[in-house]
Amino acid sequence: DFRRREATRFSLPFFPAAPSAVPSISQTPSSSLSPSMSWSPSTTPSSSSSPSMSPSLSMSPTLSSSPTMTCVPIEINVFTDDYPGETLWGISTFVIVDGIQETNLVHDSSSQIELQVDAKLYNATHIENSQTETSVNGVLCDCGDGTSLCECQGEVCIIERGHNLFYEKVVNCKDAGGVAAIIYNNVGDDVSFWTLGEGFSASIPAAFISQTDGKYLVEHGLGEVVAMTASSSLQFNANTLNSRRFCLPKGEYEFTIYDSAGDGIILPGHYNVTSSNGALIAEGGEFRTSETTPFSIPFALAPSMSPSSPPTTTPSSSSSPSMSPSPSMSPSSSFSPTETCYWIEIAVVYDDWPSSTSWELQRVVDDDGGGGNELVKESLQGSSGETSHVESICLQEGEYEFTLRDYDGLCCYYGEGYYNVTSSNGALIAEGGAFDDSETTSFSIPFVPTPPAA
Repeated sequence: DFRRREATRFSLPFFPAAPSAVPSISQTPSSSLSPSMSWSPSTTPSSSSSPSMSPSLSMSPTLSSSPTMTCVPIEINVFTDDYPGETLWGISTFVIVDGIQETNLVHDSSSQIELQVDAKLYNATHIENSQTETSVNGVLCDCGDGTSLCECQGEVCIIERGHNLFYEKVVNCKDAGGVAAIIYNNVGDDVSFWTLGEGFSASIPAAFISQTDGKYLVEHGLGEVVAMTASSSLQFNANTLNSRRFCLPKGEYEFTIYDSAGDGIILPGHYNVTSSNGALIAEGGEFRTSETTPFSIPFALAPSMSPSSPPTTTPSSSSSPSMSPSPSMSPSSSFSPTETCYWIEIAVVYDDWPSSTSWELQRVVDDDGGGGNELVKESLQGSSGETSHVESICLQEGEYEFTLRDYDGLCCYYGEGYYNVTSSNGALIAEGGAFDDSETTSFSIPFVPTPPAA
């Protein structure tokens, strides 16, 4: 019994549950993620579009390592149309409460935070009504449960949830000279929406993390360098590329993008969501009021289905598609958060004609000795008014080629543009600006700099 539509979520391979183990679940949409949600566009550039060309460890986080919670970085890219104020997005996850499936908003375009400790990216959410549009750095300092002042002058307070209000914890951190606050859960690993409370605010940024991550940082992370960036919204300027990156733990999610005018993102505007290995999770732009894409973390690429190998209902251990649940349905190219990846940063300063500049990153694939390339990531062309673009990508071990294209180079006919590609430790992989049409650099991951000549 339903009205306009009915949706059922399932996984492949599919394993039926015993009848006694299946609770009665009803879909209960959350009111926290809807086209009517309020937000305020910001003209403050986000850290992802910073014109700074200086390689920085804080721009190149690695996956949080055990025993902290494993999370996978994803990136959301929105290329806006002429009406950027109509667009917003959110990422939700699902929890079961008293047998009822509820939707929890975990990230949205109205408030974002990026948290790194010792150059590792952690899954965190911004605590509403704490400071935004700021980036801070400081060493990690234990502030207990935040019921009293602690000695954290110029440092980042880490505080356990419980015993008093979030507002009191953050204010106590600020009054002790702290530059930012991290509150960790004391009853589990949920990092959904949290707030200082209506009518309360704080002049330092505050983030919320899981109990697992919090306990690990208190035991092993004190004194490590923390970098925190808090933003109130995406840089929603017309006809520009806006990027956000954060870390998601294992689970089931939905990405929803909204347009309040009901006409989607008008071409050439569009959006995409990618995982840290460059795999495409969602993309689009031609929709009406909203468009939703479900996905899982870790994100697995769809298995390749060869037309010459039609599905069969006979169980088989071969790689051909099969109707029986089998480990062979799991694609070998899926990205597991336990795999090692290495961050690189691509930075481009445009000349006077940014629309003529683009780049692509390809992985060199040796197919039976014949060679070949597999596209990992490519940029959009720059747009009028843009001066620079910075992007971080996490690459698995292998051989790669980076190509930058501009029909007259970046320098020096129409301005003095340039580009560079750096590894997470600041080593220079590629750089240039004066070239004809295109320039390609081959490199290996992990990247080992060539020693200087004797």
